Amino acid sequence: MTRTLAADICIKRGIRSDSTSVYSKLDRDDILAAAFARLLLWTDPRSLPELGDAQAAWDLYLRTWRPGKPHRHTWNDLYQQVLKAVADYE
Repeated sequence: MTRTLAADICIKRGIRSDSTSVYSKLDRDDILAAAFARLLLWTDPRSLPELGDAQAAWDLYLRTWRPGKPHRHTWNDLYQQVLKAVADYE
């Protein structure tokens, strides 16, 4: 299912739907990057965490993005900054 959606996104963004093409464009195409980030979240079988649940958000980050060198000690402060930005936007 996500393969088909990813291919559709690539068509709409005017790129080939192979990993080399996608990776080469992600840092220059915000719409492509956002769409693929959303697809990644969609592949996670768990629900999105409630806003304010920093630990559940951290767990989601580890589970889906699989960062190479995660920094848990900076997460809570950065997460609070994001919550404030979301609240200011609403």
